[in-house]
Amino acid sequence: MILITERVTKHEQNLIEMLKLMDSKSEMYVMTEDLLCERLDDYCNKNKKSLYYAFLETPEYWSIHANGINGAVYDGSNKKADIFFNDPVERRNVSRVEWHDDEEKVYRIDYYNKYGHKSCVENICDGNVISREYLDSDNNIRLIEQVTTGTYTLFEDGRIKSCYYIFTELLRSELVSRGINDINIWITNIDILRKFDNDYGKFHITYILNEESDFIKFKESFIKKDIRVLCNNESWIQWITDNTECSCGRFYRFENRKKSKFNNKEAFILTETDQIEYIENLIQDFPQIKYNIAASTIMSDKLNGLDKYENVSLYPCISVQNIKKLFDTCSIYLDINFFREIHDAVNRACINDLIILSFDNTVHRRDICIEESIVDNTDYMRMHDLIEKVVSDENIYDDILEKQRLKLQNLVKNMIGDEAVNEGF
Repeated sequence: MILITERVTKHEQNLIEMLKLMDSKSEMYVMTEDLLCERLDDYCNKNKKSLYYAFLETPEYWSIHANGINGAVYDGSNKKADIFFNDPVERRNVSRVEWHDDEEKVYRIDYYNKYGHKSCVENICDGNVISREYLDSDNNIRLIEQVTTGTYTLFEDGRIKSCYYIFTELLRSELVSRGINDINIWITNIDILRKFDNDYGKFHITYILNEESDFIKFKESFIKKDIRVLCNNESWIQWITDNTECSCGRFYRFENRKKSKFNNKEAFILTETDQIEYIENLIQDFPQIKYNIAASTIMSDKLNGLDKYENVSLYPCISVQNIKKLFDTCSIYLDINFFREIHDAVNRACINDLIILSFDNTVHRRDICIEESIVDNTDYMRMHDLIEKVVSDENIYDDILEKQRLKLQNLVKNMIGDEAVNEGF
């Protein structure tokens, strides 16, 4: 398997860790957009030394300043470039440098990789990228991409080695030159997927769709068939199924946490509706449980009215940071809200070691939930008894948690293995 990504962000890093955790039998590689390819183990273990902003090379007498979450390059009092930092920004390691003219129009962007090398230079005209130069660790050009024509020129020892008019052929040639015969390609960036221009050759493509902006680009790209798309948004899956011939399914996340939170008597509900099955019954019947109810929007009077209970905390317009905090601290996720699931809540609850309990008329992810945790909505007392056992008996709590993890782990293994093929070029 080969993971091709523009740059390794937290999303890709989590995917890499998951692939390592699954212990796939096939050799796995990570390839950045500039086609520098490394075995997964080498990529994860190799020492990383990002470029600290103060060490950025500039002409003599120019100066570099930090400015809040960004930095800048100055020639006297004239700002020549903006410096953008990798996460976490407080470390001030360079991600990219945007050079601009006196009218503050960007004409070049330099990208820096995790080893502190300038890996790519984008040349820009009137706000559009016209070409990209990919560099090796010695700052020599190894590949030029002419964006407007979709052509690629490969260099070796400072001379043109070959030209390609199809990205697929360039990729195949680069893999073969490294002795890599794998045709299973995973992609996390829509712009890389578009480089194939619907010509995938013998490659088996899996595209992980993660961002709303990428989904918009996907719809505009006329990508119709021959790839597998994985995402966790039900409406995106439905659109792709209805409008393309792509195979489309769920993207499952898995992490090796196993954090016992039995003593944390806190439940979490993440919703965009005030229709929550039996919520007041549960609040009243279990005063020892703190109910954290969060919404992606402002809350209605019905939800705000629950604030009268001492064991309820409300989070209208909840932030990403607070969502993460609640998944980290709560021990139970109540999948009892009607309408759609938001923020991939059930999968996130599972990997954060929350017991997931649901009614059969509210359950959003039967694929992840175990059957004994899904209760007939006409049988409230069964849910009552189940929660009573979960909060009072640690063995029952641990047993349900382990069953959830095993089910999710098998789903992830199947997801990874579905596209695995042994044939080569």
